Amino acid sequence: MRRSTACLAALAFLVMQPAGASETPDASDTAVVAARVLTLVNEARGVARRCGWKRFEAAPPLTRSEALDRAAIAHARDMASRSRMEHAGFDGSTPGERATRAGYRWGRIGENVATGQPSAELAVASWLESPRHCANLMDPAYTEMGIGLAADPGNAAAMYWAQLLGTPLP
Repeated sequence: MRRSTACLAALAFLVMQPAGASETPDASDTAVVAARVLTLVNEARGVARRCGWKRFEAAPPLTRSEALDRAAIAHARDMASRSRMEHAGFDGSTPGERATRAGYRWGRIGENVATGQPSAELAVASWLESPRHCANLMDPAYTEMGIGLAADPGNAAAMYWAQLLGTPLP
């Protein structure tokens, strides 16, 4: 009886996934997932939208930054290892401090984090639904992005996402 209940629960989870949602990304797929996040973010930036009470015009597309990727990956892994989503690092570091440590010379920096979304589509959708995260995503001052994701070692289905948005110094 327990086995059939577990199978039904797993089947219900798969059936209830929104169209376009994928299974929990495998660690070997992180480069593909990160590229998908960039595509989704740039699609979102390409359309004027309201983030809470603030209206944003369409913004130019972002490009990937290896340094921001390194900082975002490290932060996603940190959150996953502690099973805790937050903007502060384990050492109390801020997004700007982590970006600087990764070698990014920035004039402006922002961060979006999320947990529990099993796909790039759902992670980006959750940021767009949150006024503050949406505003970060749509801010035309940002020109570059880094993305990191990591599974919680105690719960492989719990994905942690970190997105760093930056404007490099000239």
